[in-house]
Amino acid sequence: MNDEKLAEGIEKVEVDVEKVEVDVEKAEGASQETEGEEQLLEAALAKEPAPEEPAAEEPASEEPVSEEPAPEESTAESKIPASEKRILLTLFTSTFKLSAFTFGGGYVIVPLMRKRFVEELEWIDEDEMLDLIAVSQTSPGPIAINASIIIGYRMDGVKGALVSVFGAVLPPFLVITVISYFYQLFRDNPYVNAAMEGMQAGVAAVIASAVLDMGAMVLKNGKLFAAIVMVAVFVAVYFFKVNVGLVMLVSAVVGLVAGIIYRKRGGASFEGGEGS
Repeated sequence: MNDEKLAEGIEKVEVDVEKVEVDVEKAEGASQETEGEEQLLEAALAKEPAPEEPAAEEPASEEPVSEEPAPEESTAESKIPASEKRILLTLFTSTFKLSAFTFGGGYVIVPLMRKRFVEELEWIDEDEMLDLIAVSQTSPGPIAINASIIIGYRMDGVKGALVSVFGAVLPPFLVITVISYFYQLFRDNPYVNAAMEGMQAGVAAVIASAVLDMGAMVLKNGKLFAAIVMVAVFVAVYFFKVNVGLVMLVSAVVGLVAGIIYRKRGGASFEGGEGS
């Protein structure tokens, strides 16, 4: 009995040993597989290039940005061009001075206007000046104011006319306003009366000069018809005391009719040129 039990125990031990050997072989095989995988992984890692470390970015140099100053907007933009301003200013100063130093009636301003606007500024020519005076005389109101309106409108439209009228009206308005407060003193003052008589003589000379200059302009270049009209108007006004406005109106109608007749005939015009 003891021998059989001993034999069974030995067989069990042998079986257990075989199992252990099998387990050891399995463990060794697994370890070999693991080592093989590790070798394959190391080989794969060796073939792949090492990842490059990102270069440290240098801080961008901040260049100072030159900020140009924004153009300053004009707080009060002028709506009138500089050339127009000069014209308006010249109109005002010219009519103001002419009106301030014109004594003896409206006709005295005619030669002064001619000298200023024809000779000095050269804004209008001699013929246009004659037309301007003719229109001013036939229009209602003082000739100085009418002439200022026409010249101002000729140069800069309605604005020019308003500026010219303001410049022409302002001096007499101021002078008359002052004189009205001291009228009694001026009326009976012998010195003032003597000064006025001297001024009247000067005014007569200025008007005579204007008559000669304008008469010469009418007679130049063989303007025979214009010369006849001038003489006829002088006789009607001086000897027969015909109203000046009526005479100017009739002269305009006669000149218009004569011009139409001469142009229809195709002959020389009454101004001495060839008809068109």
